[in-house]
Amino acid sequence: MLSGSVKSIWVTPLHKHFRAILKNQQPAKAQVDLDESFVNLWGKVVMIISDVAQEFDAKWQKRKRVIDSLLLVFLIFRLVFSKNSQGYGTTIEEFWHNCLRMKFPLPQKKPISASSFSDARKKLDENIFKVLNQRIIAAHDTLAEPDNQSQRWLNHRLFAVDGSKLNLPRELIDHHYRTPSKDAYYPQGLLS
Repeated sequence: MLSGSVKSIWVTPLHKHFRAILKNQQPAKAQVDLDESFVNLWGKVVMIISDVAQEFDAKWQKRKRVIDSLLLVFLIFRLVFSKNSQGYGTTIEEFWHNCLRMKFPLPQKKPISASSFSDARKKLDENIFKVLNQRIIAAHDTLAEPDNQSQRWLNHRLFAVDGSKLNLPRELIDHHYRTPSKDAYYPQGLLS
């Protein structure tokens, strides 16, 4: 008798070049094409983030400040995706350096301090992320082709998965994928 719950694992490619991505290879030049709908969606996402940030600035800012909602959202996203759980100070400095290098407009030349970021973050309504999520999904749905089933699983649009681990084909070891331990036969993938 098995203990615990039985799970089904469903895998569907979310990108047409998934084999090349899994092997950490570049798709063949003939396969590389810019998906116009993705480019349109990204342009819309940039506008949504800017508009929502301005709406939330009106809620919490009493006067124009160096740290506004837009900067806070970008820094929070950057912190979420930072490597090795690095601290606020390091992440902010890297963010500032990269923005200056790419000529992205910032409110001042020197990075803000970690304590200034923490103080401003406390004033930002966390609902900004719910609003961003809802508006980005709505924008995606308006730009998606109604009969496009390639991005669907059981007729549901997939936005995230739970982080389950699954065994990958043994052949991926030849492409420098590692097994989770010396005794393991298969390399593993983490759904995210």
